[in-house]
Amino acid sequence: MFGSINLNLKNINSRLEKLEKNAPALNEEEEDTVIQDNLPLRTIEEINSFENLVKTNREAAILFRKYISNTGGNCPKDNVVRLLRKIFTNECAMKCSWMGHRNNFGVSKLTIMSIVNAVVLSAFPQLKEQEFETFCGEWLRFAKQRFTRETKGAAARNN
Repeated sequence: MFGSINLNLKNINSRLEKLEKNAPALNEEEEDTVIQDNLPLRTIEEINSFENLVKTNREAAILFRKYISNTGGNCPKDNVVRLLRKIFTNECAMKCSWMGHRNNFGVSKLTIMSIVNAVVLSAFPQLKEQEFETFCGEWLRFAKQRFTRETKGAAARNN
């Protein structure tokens, strides 16, 4: 019985190797641009589109995870803030909230946020899920204030 399983396993392994050789591989620069072209997300439509891409395309999810894994931070909160800044613009974040209250777009159930959570937890295993949710909620809540300061700063530079 184990002999036939071993034979089947070798057969599957050889077929997989053939497929991997024939599959067009993206070089690292192309991999980065696939994700970087979509980020930061500027509208709710872009969030939905990127979410669909990550949900339906396993390779895109892996590339996204790899892209955000390099961000880092001094502490869990710093890491979360840096990641969210990389993923969402302040203008887009103004229309979002963690749970989607007050006619905002809820981001808590997005696959994107699950990946962000996993990346932060891998870097900071002591982080509690509730703390992660609090950090995200706070960052989204203050998006309008950041956006206002951003636009005032841009207007002052233009004058």
